[in-house]
Amino acid sequence: MDTTAPDYLRHRLQRYEACIDRTRERIGNPQAFGNLAASAPYSEPCAIPVLLDSLTGMPAEAAALREEYARITKKLEVLARESGSFYRESLMNDLTDLANTYHATSCHASICNLPDDAATDACRRRLINLLLAELRPDHDVAGVEALLSVIDDNLRGSVAVPDHEAAGSQTDPAGFVVTDPDRRSSRTCSRQIGID
Repeated sequence: MDTTAPDYLRHRLQRYEACIDRTRERIGNPQAFGNLAASAPYSEPCAIPVLLDSLTGMPAEAAALREEYARITKKLEVLARESGSFYRESLMNDLTDLANTYHATSCHASICNLPDDAATDACRRRLINLLLAELRPDHDVAGVEALLSVIDDNLRGSVAVPDHEAAGSQTDPAGFVVTDPDRRSSRTCSRQIGID
């Protein structure tokens, strides 16, 4: 039996709501967070808007599922409002971890000469953006935003890199040079940064 798109979306919406409910139950018990990331209710719906947009030819189904998504998202908004400082700090820790993972992934993709879409996991980046929006009013997120800016600049290939002389002499053990790869080489489509 094949799963239809609306059935799959209903399943994803049920998981989203269940994740919010589990998180609400665990807020009163800080030791329970070892089993569930604080950002899980923000992570669960990451692909749902894209899936909702993909429903074509089923306007009644799509409208009902969008209404259900809006109802569940309101539950997440209430959770965020009523959660308390421990939960907010847990979200900030998750945001920092996600940004560092995103950085590592983009570096790995660059070093391995992978396409940009391998480095820019859309769901992870959407989750980071959701957490930034949620935490910006009461947390200092400038460091995370600066890291993301550097990653984005690197992925666009617009990082200004020093030339060999600026990095040090050949005899200087710390004198490795980060250079922009030759765009005429076989790595034309790469955003890789070469280390000479």
